[in-house]
Amino acid sequence: MNRSVIASGILMLALAAGAGHPQLLTTAEQHEAIRRKVATVDWAKSAFAKLQERIDGYVAQTAADPQWAVSRLAMNWDTHYVTPITEGSRTIKGEGRAEVPTPRFAGARDWKTDYVRQTPIENLKPFNDKDGKICLVNETTGQEEWVDPSITGHAIERINNEIMALAADAAFLYWVTGNKAYADFAAPILWTYMNGLAHTKKPVILDENGGPHRIIGTASYEVIHDGILHSIAVAYDYLYDYIRSDDSMDGTVVEMGIKRFVDRIIEGGGRTGNWNLHQAKKIAYGGMVLGSNEAYADLKGRQYYIDIALNADLPNQWGVTHVIREGYDQETAIWPEAPGYAFDTTANIIEIVSLLSTDPDGRKALENPLLKKAVLDQRKQTYPPGYSHAMGDTSYARVDARAGELMLSWALSQGDQEAIEAFSALLQGEVASGKYDRNSQESLLALTRYAAELPKAHPEVLKKTPTYFAEPVNLVMLENRSGNGDARYALGAAMFGTKGGHMHANGLAVELYGAGYVLGFDSGRGSSYWQPDHGDYYSKAPAHNTVIVNGTSSYARHGRDTIAMQVEAVEPAFDQPAENEHLTYLTASFRHTKPAASQQRTLALVRIDDTTAFYFDVFRSKTDKADPDQYHDWFYHGMADAMDVKALSLKPSKQLTSKRGNMKGYDYFTEEKSTETDSPVKATFPLHIEGNEVAMDVWMLAEEGRRVYSVMAPANRGARHYVDEQYWDRLQPTLVVRQMGEAWERPFVAVYEPSLQADGTKIRSVKQVGADRWRVGGEGWSAVLSLDGAKLGLEVEHGK
Repeated sequence: MNRSVIASGILMLALAAGAGHPQLLTTAEQHEAIRRKVATVDWAKSAFAKLQERIDGYVAQTAADPQWAVSRLAMNWDTHYVTPITEGSRTIKGEGRAEVPTPRFAGARDWKTDYVRQTPIENLKPFNDKDGKICLVNETTGQEEWVDPSITGHAIERINNEIMALAADAAFLYWVTGNKAYADFAAPILWTYMNGLAHTKKPVILDENGGPHRIIGTASYEVIHDGILHSIAVAYDYLYDYIRSDDSMDGTVVEMGIKRFVDRIIEGGGRTGNWNLHQAKKIAYGGMVLGSNEAYADLKGRQYYIDIALNADLPNQWGVTHVIREGYDQETAIWPEAPGYAFDTTANIIEIVSLLSTDPDGRKALENPLLKKAVLDQRKQTYPPGYSHAMGDTSYARVDARAGELMLSWALSQGDQEAIEAFSALLQGEVASGKYDRNSQESLLALTRYAAELPKAHPEVLKKTPTYFAEPVNLVMLENRSGNGDARYALGAAMFGTKGGHMHANGLAVELYGAGYVLGFDSGRGSSYWQPDHGDYYSKAPAHNTVIVNGTSSYARHGRDTIAMQVEAVEPAFDQPAENEHLTYLTASFRHTKPAASQQRTLALVRIDDTTAFYFDVFRSKTDKADPDQYHDWFYHGMADAMDVKALSLKPSKQLTSKRGNMKGYDYFTEEKSTETDSPVKATFPLHIEGNEVAMDVWMLAEEGRRVYSVMAPANRGARHYVDEQYWDRLQPTLVVRQMGEAWERPFVAVYEPSLQADGTKIRSVKQVGADRWRVGGEGWSAVLSLDGAKLGLEVEHGK
């Protein structure tokens, strides 16, 4: 390994406890190395220039008006409140009057609001306070209004977080360049906020029973949302000498404020799940910039908080070393939560132990092979373009590049060639996808901790297998790639029950990727966890591609009463190469409890040639007790502009509602149309997206006693930041097929064909040709699929 590559990472240099500042992201000894990096390494030079250009504009504004940046903090400029008063997790007023302006406490725990901050930052209202109200923009009208903080969601936190982040960036620029103008900009922001904080008291919570008594933070309703502490710590670390030399500021006040944040986080968090890791990250950032234990009357300084972050075993805080050993599944290295949480949690753990790698326990944690596997195996939960499934409270996440970068830096520092090649291949894949640009990585973590260059690596190092079982979250990923290597012709699918954190009571559900997009989608979480749409719809079965029994299938989505699917058959075996290039499939079973019912689903990815492929889906469902009145509702949610149901005349109806005995989630469907039919069904879901014309055709074989419904379902919230913003709030066409009577001997048999408009569709017919035997045909080919219990057979014939 080239020694210059290793050195260029600016990696993990030892810090003496209680050493001089900076001591968080960098040390004083690294100053010249960082200067060289941002001057000579192409991506760092580009990113640093973008950072400098962005901050220089604000510095110029402040030079002309010293109050320009400070006045845009969300403070109690008028009222000087000392004590926030909250009720129902909303800030309803304040009490007392401090001698200086004080930081506003968060508006509400629920982020859902009609009011947003003005953008860009230049448009923020200076000294924004009038009798306790704050001026924000009503998203509905586009007009500014003075409103009570209680209805502003997280707007206050976002304003202060953004401005404090500017202070942190400017403080770093001051340290690198020596230009005092950056400190003149940053220090007043930090000091105004922290001096004001020193004049406040903890919130008074009026709720006697309930309310966020335990979890409330110093500036927000949840300690894990006190993210402003990251920027406070970084800013203080790089401004340490500047503040100590300015008689108008007091570094001790800043440090006491940091300790106040950190102590509350330790006291008020939770020791399980992603909460614990969000807390540990804040504890690490805050603790690392403090003095030694002996510098404080309570003997709680830098060493104390580092030990808490790494080794604590407290009622509300569990050290990272324990989490790595017991929070992860030790065999699969999976963090047992939905990927939007799990991927970020792993990145946070790696960031924490990277920062704390000077401690022997931090270094030992980084050396744990489980962390390497936890990052690299994230790609096994992704579809061919690199986006994850959207199961549970998540959106389509990508492999976390931050985690990959930090692990590459550590591997370079250790000379671990195998890990260097693997993480470099991972990052090069993200760069090649166009979803990750190193030239835009202007975060201070990137500039100080990421390697100067990505060593050469072969992508085959990370080749995936067609099937993967993420057992801790009860998810199976299926994949069938085209021989031409074009991801648009690949098929990908996820099948899952319910297990792990931030999951939904989705039943035996699937998600389908094809033609370059997730076209049969899982809906993600609701508008917020505190809004009815989340509890009634998004977290329940009607929002998923599944079958609901008697309109009421429901169970707990967390805890002991969740229901997992049971794998019955799979081909090829998990983590094994393909045996048959034409076929990838899974059969799983599921047992509902309310009402008691048995289900079995076989989902196959069938390939005819490089540009012809489809999904084959057999879903069986029946109540455990014979019930002549039972019915089963099959759902397909399409990411589409419309739905065209062929050869059927659908009429307006009002049957899919709670008034008809269905669960409340059915009430979220609109524009219902339906008809009874014993004929086959074919529906086309066209989609114009990002300049592409794609579609999904859904074929369903005929059965007696069926009614076909067309409805509009709530938006696919999992698609946020996955596709263009114009699709984020768009209602989505959904096909529902109701089977009166059992659906075990008369299962739902569906074929889905994704297609590009340029190619057109390839399937011409779908027929049943015997008991549990079906033929899918096209021009010059046919595929015969047969089920024997849980096992699926396939015969592909060409020339017919």
